[in-house]
Amino acid sequence: MKSDLTSRFMNNEIKKDTREKILLVIDELIAAPAEQIQIIALDDGYFGLEGTIDSSERSALLEEEMAMRDSDMSPDSNPSIDLQGSVAEDGYEYIEFPANSGVWFIRDSTTRQWMVWEQ
Repeated sequence: MKSDLTSRFMNNEIKKDTREKILLVIDELIAAPAEQIQIIALDDGYFGLEGTIDSSERSALLEEEMAMRDSDMSPDSNPSIDLQGSVAEDGYEYIEFPANSGVWFIRDSTTRQWMVWEQ
């Protein structure tokens, strides 16, 4: 992770101050006992996320990002069958993929595959 941060800093994707703060947090987490890590993992205030999204939403976003990284998909492909969307009032499951792209998919109830949703 440290090498990824350095790479992102060198490519001007993150600022020096941001990199230094994240590296400090990483070092503190590495030194923390396991019991403290469990408490920190669910503490929105520790990472400055209080008032943003809750831990379950953050976990869902993380799972989606990890699935996208692991799937080695091209930009025009459908989301992995393993990704979980949101069930709307109409009873269908939808997902925006990639996140914030404006491209929506609906899950086929028979095959469980994602299909582009033509709005």
